[in-house]
Amino acid sequence: MDLNKIDYVIAVADLKSISKAASACFVSQPALTRYIQGLERELGLKLFDRSTVPVQMTEAGVRYVEKLRQIQRLRDQLEGEMKDLYRRSRQQIVLGMSPTRSYTWLPRILPAFRKVCPSVEVRVIEDNLIELLHLLEREQIDILFMSTVPDVGELLQFVELCREEMCLVVSRSNPLLAPLTLPENRERILQYIPPRVLTRLPLISTNKSNGTYYLANRLFDKYHISPTAVLELKNASSCYRMAPESNGFAFAPVSVILEEKFSSLPLFCSMEEEVSTRPVGLVYKKERQLPKPAMEFIELARDVIPGYAREHIPHFQVVQEIDYSPIL
Repeated sequence: MDLNKIDYVIAVADLKSISKAASACFVSQPALTRYIQGLERELGLKLFDRSTVPVQMTEAGVRYVEKLRQIQRLRDQLEGEMKDLYRRSRQQIVLGMSPTRSYTWLPRILPAFRKVCPSVEVRVIEDNLIELLHLLEREQIDILFMSTVPDVGELLQFVELCREEMCLVVSRSNPLLAPLTLPENRERILQYIPPRVLTRLPLISTNKSNGTYYLANRLFDKYHISPTAVLELKNASSCYRMAPESNGFAFAPVSVILEEKFSSLPLFCSMEEEVSTRPVGLVYKKERQLPKPAMEFIELARDVIPGYAREHIPHFQVVQEIDYSPIL
């Protein structure tokens, strides 16, 4: 039996379709059909009844797939252990980060880590949140940087490093706001905007592969509003850059106020009377014994990142200087 092809049989059992299983396994339907037929000839038993729609397992198929699932779990466990041993032997750790998170935090943490562990190779995989969580589950990365934690499950451990203040990047040119007197942006100041006003502005939203999506929806649920998302993107920076150009609004860390150059100057706001925050931290698998360099990286991050956030990222306050009565 080819251990790499047991996924084919399990996919047919789960999806109850040769064509869907072929697509999921990235093989052609004829190739998958030939493999199943050859396997059945080798066993002398029919595993699937392909005369029905959807495809059904025979009694032999049920027993066979049950054992295959056990083999699949053992195979994945073995592969994970071998990859872990390989990384340990090479003194390597693998980090997962979103591109935005990588841009912000890698320059703060990597130089300090290399001073402590100069012989350890650090690999960084940049991707969206959902893909990075999958890689973490499969132990293809050791540590995941993330914020606005979704339900990470009981098998994962989240280590909070700091709280990141958030703001709304709001277009000044939306006709709805024309009757209002909008002040100039001021250092470390966010203007309060009533949540119900946001229901009348187009939302430029991240999708579920980005942590900002979860923060936004928690706030919307808290204030019982449902803004209309006119566009969903993977990259949070694309969202807040587009908001001023599209008469809409988007969520962003307050650090963009300090770092970003907008072609159309937006209004920086808060939908809460106090600045909204989200946790920034590291996630790893509880049940897994991390390589020593990975544990040293976590300890260093717990020291370096909160200190940097305290010293270099100013705190903002929310003021209520705009009279919204003309549009409420």
